[in-house]
Amino acid sequence: MYPGCKRRYPGYHQTWSAWKTDDYSNWNVGYNQPDVIPKMADAATYATIQNEISYYANPAGGRNQVYSAQDIQQFGDGSDPWGHPNTNWFKAVFKPWSAQNRENVSVSVEPKKMKYYLSFGSNY
Repeated sequence: MYPGCKRRYPGYHQTWSAWKTDDYSNWNVGYNQPDVIPKMADAATYATIQNEISYYANPAGGRNQVYSAQDIQQFGDGSDPWGHPNTNWFKAVFKPWSAQNRENVSVSVEPKKMKYYLSFGSNY
């Protein structure tokens, strides 16, 4: 101790029992599913639609401006899955059900002169 001083650091000698503490925790679980998944055209139908759009924009270019008849056939029968894939991406990407979790823990401490708030949360 220094002469004439009761404590070296007066603010650091608090006891935990004199502090007011509040703690809070929350945990939620839910399940979701898409409301509506649109019915999409397959690759052969999409190629045919693209050809029709191009034909109506420029009739002089002919019927098969974007995709040839052979391309449309390969999209339809799946004979060339790498070059002419026919993937239903909504079925491949979206799950019929998915879970969601949310956790939250917080602590509030109030010593005599200052307030502290600590919070941890997770959402996945």
